[in-house]
Amino acid sequence: MKGVTAVSAKTENVVTTQPAIRGELWAAGAALGFTLSNMFDKLGLAQGNPYVGLIAKDMPLWIIAIVTCLSQGLFRQQLSADSPEYVGKQGWLPFVWSGPIMDAFGTVMFYVAMSLGGVVIAVPVVQSQVLWAAIIAHFMLGERFDRRTAIGSLVFVAGLVLLSLGQMQGAPVSSQWAMAIPLALIAGLGWSLGTVLWRKGLVNGTNKWVGMSIHYPMAWLAVIVYLMITGQMSAFNMPMKSAAAFAGSGVFSGVIAVTMFMNALNVIPVAKANIIKSSYPVLAAVFAWILFKEYLNVVMIVGIIITIVGLGIITRKSE
Repeated sequence: MKGVTAVSAKTENVVTTQPAIRGELWAAGAALGFTLSNMFDKLGLAQGNPYVGLIAKDMPLWIIAIVTCLSQGLFRQQLSADSPEYVGKQGWLPFVWSGPIMDAFGTVMFYVAMSLGGVVIAVPVVQSQVLWAAIIAHFMLGERFDRRTAIGSLVFVAGLVLLSLGQMQGAPVSSQWAMAIPLALIAGLGWSLGTVLWRKGLVNGTNKWVGMSIHYPMAWLAVIVYLMITGQMSAFNMPMKSAAAFAGSGVFSGVIAVTMFMNALNVIPVAKANIIKSSYPVLAAVFAWILFKEYLNVVMIVGIIITIVGLGIITRKSE
């Protein structure tokens, strides 16, 4: 009986731990997906324009959104005034603004930052969207900017200082690499503001697929208007391989990585999933070092890890 009990206990332990292990693998897969997305971004930027690249990146997910909305009749349900499920202006308007702010502004700034400072600089710094979210919540929602948030912010800044000091010791991607830091911070602000608008639209009843079908064309419209005003419409003559790289980035981040992360959340706690996923800036830096010969040293790796810790402190506080 003792042997049977031991086997039963062992079997029970395997059953209870397997879902958690699968959840951790899903979260790790999400981190890898986001990393590969950045690698494709880097490939696209080699010969492609960041504004046109944005359109190519968004296109796969927008096509999925349109097909989903048409197959499920979501446009009729949510955007027709005579439908009982009509979301109204308060439902669709946030997505009209989120497109230009999050993508036409935020993502393009991120691409410019990556062009100047490389993946090693741009990816860790753009994670500042977590910090911006805390600041926005303080001023717009009245949430308290407490000591934990302040400590997390200081730790994040300390990580950026180390990252910069490390970069000074080697050959940067460009002579203007330092500009990548404020540009990536601005990109993080754009992503954070866009996320607030996204949440507002979803809370007001808009289906996420309907939101995507509005969000992306609004971003593209802003991009096209900008290119027309600045006389840069020739940017659309982008090499096909660059367009394919940007599209690949969209598939890895918007489809594969997000799906894996959602699967992880179904199995393991949010905090644990976020910790695993948040490791991707380190992974991206190592990949960029290997694949694109971007400069990376121990000081920079420590700086990246410290920025992750700082953002983790802020995120943990919000949970």
